[in-house]
Amino acid sequence: MPKSLDRHLFAQGGRCFFCNDHLPRERASIEHLIPTSKGGTSADDNCVACCVALNMLLGSMPVKEKMRIILNQGGRFTCPSKINNQAAKQVASPKPKA
Repeated sequence: MPKSLDRHLFAQGGRCFFCNDHLPRERASIEHLIPTSKGGTSADDNCVACCVALNMLLGSMPVKEKMRIILNQGGRFTCPSKINNQAAKQVASPKPKA
């Protein structure tokens, strides 16, 4: 699927389909909008490039649930990889106690 990933990254301007953040190839994966486990295909019109963290979160959810997760963010969608990075930074450098 590497050629498919490259094709989707190019078509999406090197950005994650869901969070629109810059998406380096090493953090990218193919997400099936309608999961193959639910009858979706690997055709280009059912696939997008997204970050691995989002692909893991959305997994084999039906497309309706995926969209609900995105819409629930109220236009302020933050990629789970950023949330994890922020939490890791806080743990790595805790604020001094006053």
